[in-house]
Amino acid sequence: IQGIADFGDLGTIEGPGAGFVAQVGPDGELQWVRELSVVGDALGLSVRSIAVDDDGNAVVVGSATGELMVDGQTLEGSGSITVLKFDENGSLSSGQLFGSQSGLNAAHAVAIDEEGHIGVVGEFRNSVHFGGNQMSALGGAQDVFVAIFDPELNHVWSRHFGDDAAQTGHGVGFTEGGDVVVSMRNWGTVSFGGAGSHTTTGLASMVVCLLYTSPSPRDRQ
Repeated sequence: IQGIADFGDLGTIEGPGAGFVAQVGPDGELQWVRELSVVGDALGLSVRSIAVDDDGNAVVVGSATGELMVDGQTLEGSGSITVLKFDENGSLSSGQLFGSQSGLNAAHAVAIDEEGHIGVVGEFRNSVHFGGNQMSALGGAQDVFVAIFDPELNHVWSRHFGDDAAQTGHGVGFTEGGDVVVSMRNWGTVSFGGAGSHTTTGLASMVVCLLYTSPSPRDRQ
């Protein structure tokens, strides 16, 4: 929001540096609205993607290059990759910040599987730690990250892909068997281990990959 957003009886939200998460019922009636804002950078908030599970819980991802506030509550920790989980009533049930305070660190996509596992994809520069081993980007450009969390946003596994050229993650989804599908943009060579690698022959290319084949995300390391 750059100006003022009027949500009627639910109030207004004023930018710059603000955003919102809202729930609309089947009849189109606005049920709740929660304000997102940053302190220290008027244009430092970006809301990129949302996923909703069968119980009405919503996970919102993006980036924040400043102190992040959710409905007036300051989120503890620092980092620019944001993962926020709201319950069906709009209360913040869990929130995490990852990576350094850099505008080149961001989550772009999120998905939730039938067991409530949360998949997040984006890009990072320098290093990032989602709860497993610290991951370091190669060269001076950004790499793709894929992070899987349990329903309480505890780390399950995470991986990164890239070289000294730029790679950005744009999409994530789960198959019925629990495998993870990721789409990314590649400006160089990206390796997937035993599945080989992909090298861009033009300026850039899109890559889609399928990660892992074990029965459940919680079993994958």
